[in-house]
Amino acid sequence: MIFSDVWEVVLDEGNSARYVIVNSNHHTEEPVVLTDSLYEFINKFLREGVFEGEEVEGLYSWRKRLKKLSQ
Repeated sequence: MIFSDVWEVVLDEGNSARYVIVNSNHHTEEPVVLTDSLYEFINKFLREGVFEGEEVEGLYSWRKRLKKLSQ
């Protein structure tokens, strides 16, 4: 069995040059907007990975933090 997660690029319907990167926890929750910058997303992934560590946030923790801020 393979377990994977999905981060999606959602294009702005009114302006195809604008987008956001979202995660919806395996499509079980409302999408959380992580960023509107591919650079920021790739940088976070390459520097901090997917999972949190002692000194890094990781993509999952980033999502959790941003979800709390949006509520």
